[in-house]
Amino acid sequence: MMDGATPDLTPKVFKLFQEYINENCGIYIDDYRADALRVSLWIRMRDLGYSDYIAYLSFLRDGKKGDDEFKELLNLITINETCFFRNPNQFAALAKYVIPEIIKRKKKTDRTIRIWSAGCSTGEEPYSIAMVLLDRLPDAKSWRIDILGTDVSRQALSRAQRGCYGERTMREMDEAYIKRYFKQNDLGEYCLSDKIKKMVSFGYHNLIKEPYPFLIMGGWDIIFCRNVTIYFRLPSVKRVVDNFYQSLNEGGYLFIGHAESLYQISDSFVPIELDSAFVYKKMPGKDVKEIKDVEEVKEVKDIEEVKEKKTGIKKKKPKTVEPEEEEKLFNEARLLFKEEDFEQAKVMLLNVLKLNPENHHARLLLGQVYANENLYDAAANEASKVLKADPLSVPAHFLLGVVCQKQERTDEAVKEFKRVVYLDSDFALGHLNLANIYRSQHLDKKALREYNNAVRSLVAKPHGDWLDFAGGFLSEVLVEVCRRNIGQIKKS
Repeated sequence: MMDGATPDLTPKVFKLFQEYINENCGIYIDDYRADALRVSLWIRMRDLGYSDYIAYLSFLRDGKKGDDEFKELLNLITINETCFFRNPNQFAALAKYVIPEIIKRKKKTDRTIRIWSAGCSTGEEPYSIAMVLLDRLPDAKSWRIDILGTDVSRQALSRAQRGCYGERTMREMDEAYIKRYFKQNDLGEYCLSDKIKKMVSFGYHNLIKEPYPFLIMGGWDIIFCRNVTIYFRLPSVKRVVDNFYQSLNEGGYLFIGHAESLYQISDSFVPIELDSAFVYKKMPGKDVKEIKDVEEVKEVKDIEEVKEKKTGIKKKKPKTVEPEEEEKLFNEARLLFKEEDFEQAKVMLLNVLKLNPENHHARLLLGQVYANENLYDAAANEASKVLKADPLSVPAHFLLGVVCQKQERTDEAVKEFKRVVYLDSDFALGHLNLANIYRSQHLDKKALREYNNAVRSLVAKPHGDWLDFAGGFLSEVLVEVCRRNIGQIKKS
């Protein structure tokens, strides 16, 4: 008989479960989640009659019964919070660019569209995809549409198959979709129409288990895997992304979380900017080609990498250096920058970049030095170099926005600051700079929204990455500035 008290999970035993979970599904449980893991373990142990963590771990390792139990445990430790049309800019890119391009390419061949939502949780994502696809494909009946949602949580998949949702998950949903595809039941839930439910199938799949069955997991036109690999360690992420690449058709697209990046994970995909969203494309023959006749699209790719692939001639790699020496120089440069000794900071940062040209932190700080010296073209050049390597670098987009603002290229500044807050909604200075621009343009409604967003971000993350650009101002001061501006706008 087990009592109600949950025994302590010692650091040693936590480490054993941490490694076992990581090896078997790729999820890495950080130390700060130890208590949540302890509760999840105890719930399963209680249900099975175990009182000892090690005995339960031995059961998990015991063949098929252990595998089945591990799936039950995953139901408790995976996070299933999501909503329909989460990150609307990505769905706008899907509707405006990606689906029309695939339709154009395939309507004269097999008229088949296959989309995989990996880590689909309770189904909102694949169902959102289905709605967008129906909008863009009026003759859907003449096509073979295959939308698959997979997850490691059996409970989440069961909820997805049921297709009924609470009001919270509808918060990003266009009212037209709700009227067209949902009906409320007696419990107040929003239940999907059979028309949408029949377009999507669901199944259990563990992204870490290899190889991916080709007949089921291969030949996809689009793969969504958003905010899933953030729980994986780097080797697991690289393996999963490589499997995605192998599973996509040539010309296929990968959508990842809006704050995720494939920088230093995979150079197989070509990152492409579609309005305010980034997607990754598997280029035919790995050649960089423009994807569309539909709308203007900006490709983001280091031209030297393209040359390497075409000629086979690789750029010389920088010599390896001791990380301690590089870090020491960079820290000295940061201190000089804070003391406003920009000339000496610049000398130090150029030395860092001689040691390691790919030190993006040094390059961005050098860009700030140039900006403080009013050398705006040089500052923009440093930011652009970072963005070639990592198109989703929030600090680089912010620095570019600041440069555009200083050069009175206001429209371009707004675009960069919008990218900043899209990629990181808690980057407070992105909201603040947008608010200041809108206020100068007498767009008071937009200014109020961004000042309020800035306050929210400053309170939520008073010590965020934005501090590097704050010029020594603390969050409390900036909150007060925002609130004063909000008050002045409301009075006017």
